[in-house]
This record gives sequence, structure tokens and C-alpha cells, in this order.
Amino acid sequence: MPLSFEEAIAEVTRPGARYEITQAEVSGRVVPVFANAPRSLRALFDTARTRDDRVFLVYEDERWTFTEVMAHVDALGALLVDTYGIAKGDRVAIGMRNYPEWVIAFAAITSIGAVVVSLNAWWTTDELAYGIEDSGATVLIADRERIERAEPILGRTQCRAIAVRHPGRLQSLMICDTQSESFPDAAHHWGQRIDRLQSGG
Repeated sequence: MPLSFEEAIAEVTRPGARYEITQAEVSGRVVPVFANAPRSLRALFDTARTRDDRVFLVYEDERWTFTEVMAHVDALGALLVDTYGIAKGDRVAIGMRNYPEWVIAFAAITSIGAVVVSLNAWWTTDELAYGIEDSGATVLIADRERIERAEPILGRTQCRAIAVRHPGRLQSLMICDTQSESFPDAAHHWGQRIDRLQSGG
């Protein structure tokens, strides 16, 4: 005899089950929570490290493995902390199309305890300005179109930018300080950052 909906829920959430539900205090209130859920987004993303070279992200003809994605997450997280001085609670904005780097940026930002400010890729310059200024974001990670649209904002705020998929160098994440007069010539290849981290440099 098939289980009812209520019986099925009770079965998968019982003590010892994968989706066991227990009680925990969250923000001063006792609420039901999954006992086996990762305790943070960082812990959730760390589960990707067990998947090795299986494909994780697909974009057009690109295939990103779990290992590749997490290497980029680690490198970007280190860059945000070591170069841009991002600390827990700081705001970092993401503004781009649905590239694999969106996922990488989200994971890197939240993994270091910073707060993601997700900007709508359709926004105009004025809308981007409001999002960046109102949130207090100090770094913007964006594709070339959003970088160009946000350039007037970056010139009048303390927000610096990391440009993704610079034309002519696809499949690379470019790092640049757009306050430099030589953007995009001031950019360097994202792979160089990963190489330095993997070699201990």
C-alpha cells in the first residue's frame, strides 16, 4: 500500500534519516531545521570538493569540473581578501550574464563571509549606480558590458571592479582596477592568480 504524503514526510524526516528534522535556535527563536544540513554556504560549497573531475557547470561548449570551479572559488576568495581587503560583512556586487563566473563569484564571496549584492544585468547606469551606492559595495565583479555601464559610478565611488570575459580573451576572468586610466590594459589574466596560489606564490 502506498504511503500517504504525511507518512512519506514522516519517514524521510525521522531521527536518523537523511532529512531528519530537529529544533535549533536561530536569531533568538527556536525553529525546525534539517539536522544534517550544512551549517553555512561555505560548508555547502565545500561538498563540491568531493566530486573531483565530474562536470559541474556547462556554458555553451564549455565544461567546468567541480575541481576547476573550486580552484577558481579559492583563488577569487583569496584575491578579494588579500588584494581588495574584503572582510566579513563587506558587500561585493555581482553584475553579469549567466556565466559560470557568476556561480564562482557567489561561492567565493559568501565563502569568505562577505555579502553578495546581486545586480540585475538589465539595469541601466543609473540603476547600477543606485545598487552599488545604496548597498555600499566596495568591489564589483561584472562582465564587460556591465563594467562599461558602471564606469561612471566607479569613477565617483570607492568601488573597484573585477572584469569577467574581456573581449579577445574568452574563458578567462580578468582582474583590473577600473580607476586606472589604462583599463582594460591594466587587466591581468585570472589564470595567473590561480597559478600563483597553486604554486604557493
